[in-house]
Amino acid sequence: MLVALAALSYPPPLRRNGFQWAGAVALLAAGMGFIAVRGNVPDVVSVLGAHASSVAGLGAFYYSLQRFQGRRPRLLWTYLPLPLAVASASYFYFVVPDYGMRVAVFSAITALQMALCAGVLAPGGGPAPRTARLVAVGFAACSALLLVRTVASLRVTAAATPGAIFRASLLEQGIIVGVFIGFFALSLSFVILCNESLNRELARQATTDSLTGCLNRRTLEELAEREAARARRHDRLLSIALIDLDHLKAINDEHGHAAGDAALRHVGRAFAQTVRSQDLFGRYGGDEFLLVMPETGKADAVAACERVCRAVKSAIVEQDGVQLPITVSVGVATSRGGGVEVAGLLGAADAALYAVKAGGRNSVRVAAAV
Repeated sequence: MLVALAALSYPPPLRRNGFQWAGAVALLAAGMGFIAVRGNVPDVVSVLGAHASSVAGLGAFYYSLQRFQGRRPRLLWTYLPLPLAVASASYFYFVVPDYGMRVAVFSAITALQMALCAGVLAPGGGPAPRTARLVAVGFAACSALLLVRTVASLRVTAAATPGAIFRASLLEQGIIVGVFIGFFALSLSFVILCNESLNRELARQATTDSLTGCLNRRTLEELAEREAARARRHDRLLSIALIDLDHLKAINDEHGHAAGDAALRHVGRAFAQTVRSQDLFGRYGGDEFLLVMPETGKADAVAACERVCRAVKSAIVEQDGVQLPITVSVGVATSRGGGVEVAGLLGAADAALYAVKAGGRNSVRVAAAV
């Protein structure tokens, strides 16, 4: 119930995962319920009900984790354990009555399911990589406990009764308590996984431009100030380039705003594919982009901007079957050490950009000394 209540506050994709997880916990609870009513209902109902509900719950865990990690669920491993568990329980109850083997096979199947869940999360990745690895450890620990239970059950004679397994020994009680605590902790961990995913998404939205996927203006300015402080502290070069998408208004007027949006996204992709990993780039506002190049002099800055210009111009952008001619104009400013100030570099780059526009656009110009 708590997982389901938490899921109500999530956006639709996570909400679906949360409800799936809550359903998995409910199935496990049903499995424990069938065990609890043993003796008050026909054994066939409690035995097959416990096996089917518990294995179905673990299958739902696996399915939910696959979806959470952004993967296509592997349906074979999701659904195959259920008929195997029901078939083995039926065989060792009706055909060859053997309580120890029935519990051993059931424990082995559930241990495999737990290991599969751990395997989904162990590499990290997905929307919550840090917590995912920790939750993988929890699933692996539960899997290990169930394997111990498998081995312990194999030592029980064929004529044994349920009391031979659920007896007052530290090993058996420790396994049962450990698995119960594990299920509780894993459900709490799933809520933490979802919260980490939400926090990462909120951080992404706060730092990126929704249209182009590049950094937004506020983040760019913060990072540029940080690089400027580092350049002053270590007497390093810093170059800044203002890039303007040529004739965006004309594209909007002639082809519609969807075409203008496609042109802006195209420029963002050109940046992502062209600039160095240490450079910072993003949308500065409207049709302007900003490129911050740490430890880069004028010549290298101009070369980098010319590569961007070529990448933008060479790619074909189509909107509704019409090819859009996309070019950019660039103004570059460079400074070093104590003279590095973001405001001064932006002003100089803007002046250089204005000169490029006045001179015909689609080129790079370097500002005078800052």
